[in-house]
Amino acid sequence: MKRVLIILTILIFIFVANGCVPSVPDYERVEIEALIERYGNALLVQDHDLAKSCLVPGGPSDQNFELKYQIIVNILTTQPEYTGQTCSIPIFGVNTGQIKVDGDWANVKLESRQVCGFCENIYWIPYPIPIADYAVSAPAQGGSGVSPFNQWVCFENTFLVDDESLLLKKVNGQWLIY
Repeated sequence: MKRVLIILTILIFIFVANGCVPSVPDYERVEIEALIERYGNALLVQDHDLAKSCLVPGGPSDQNFELKYQIIVNILTTQPEYTGQTCSIPIFGVNTGQIKVDGDWANVKLESRQVCGFCENIYWIPYPIPIADYAVSAPAQGGSGVSPFNQWVCFENTFLVDDESLLLKKVNGQWLIY
């Protein structure tokens, strides 16, 4: 009888513990990650209207957008890895951790915010420092003029999306950054 009570207690504990952390459906996670990536990529290509359309109108991110956008444009137009001088036009990607959804609100923990591009020489890139694990040498193209130092490089980027977690709000059935 004691054994049955112990097993029952353990099962109840496991059930309660799992029930307290609501799981987010895969389609919701994909939609949320796509929003954050669309926002970051719109900033990278300096598409003001597309980036702004990812924000809740009148929300804190929307209210601070113009200043943040100008800072980002200044970085993008002065750093060689973003201007096409040493790297191709980069792309932004995000990996999310825990996502907590409560009705029309979601709190998204970001595990990484990577910018990737095909760069001539990763040692030329002064900022941000590339992560060596993501740099892969391209095979030398004999006589084609392609440098053997050309590499696909990804590095952590914190100025496009500078928060460790984001608060999202569902507006008219669509997630937006609050």
